[in-house]
Amino acid sequence: IYLLGVDCTSSFEKQGHFVENYISKELQNKDLARTRDIMRKPDATEAEIRRYHLERDMHRYEKIKKAAQKRQVQIFNATRGGQLEVFPRKSLDELYKNSIWNVNG
Repeated sequence: IYLLGVDCTSSFEKQGHFVENYISKELQNKDLARTRDIMRKPDATEAEIRRYHLERDMHRYEKIKKAAQKRQVQIFNATRGGQLEVFPRKSLDELYKNSIWNVNG
């Protein structure tokens, strides 16, 4: 399995996922309030919330990795950049160069 575009960025980042204002301010405020409730920390800063989400996501990826290993399934991260280092990296360019979608190869 090759993961593409799994950079583990947060919609709470300054630039959002891909563009500024990726989600509306109203929805972002609702997400912040919901996360503060889950964390049981009403005064959590946006930085603390980003860290909480990242740690939670990494925990989930570790579980996925263990489940895949039990089934002898390999997972590689072919995302350019990002924060996901649970899975071994593969170069997206190399995968494309050697793929059936490469009409030049």
